[in-house]
Amino acid sequence: MMALRDRILAGDLLKRKEVDVPEWDATVVLREICAGERVRLFRESREPANGDGIGEIDHARFCAALLQLTLLDRDSGQPVFASPDEILNSVSDAVFNRLSSDSLVFSRLHAEAQEEATKNFSGTGSEGSSSD
Repeated sequence: MMALRDRILAGDLLKRKEVDVPEWDATVVLREICAGERVRLFRESREPANGDGIGEIDHARFCAALLQLTLLDRDSGQPVFASPDEILNSVSDAVFNRLSSDSLVFSRLHAEAQEEATKNFSGTGSEGSSSD
């Protein structure tokens, strides 16, 4: 059996759940994100800075990047999509919204992401925390 540290570093302890996607006639796996991925998601989903020097979160890009990380092929365990742009340019709006919502809730980002969409976030990853 692997040591706990090795299992954590391998990502083996991140939760996973299966989700049916009838539009694709498939079942996919959603996995939760780790802390570093959360920080990168918020940093990389920013629009260019406005007058106060802090850019707003681009919600669509944030959700697409989240899905790129968390949406896995059930058989291979590999990401279904190679990039957020691939998701935005190929997934129907209904499927995108449903899977994004599922992934936000599963990764415990739903309340935080909604809050961040309406206020500034410094991107350091040290402010605030989800109350879930």
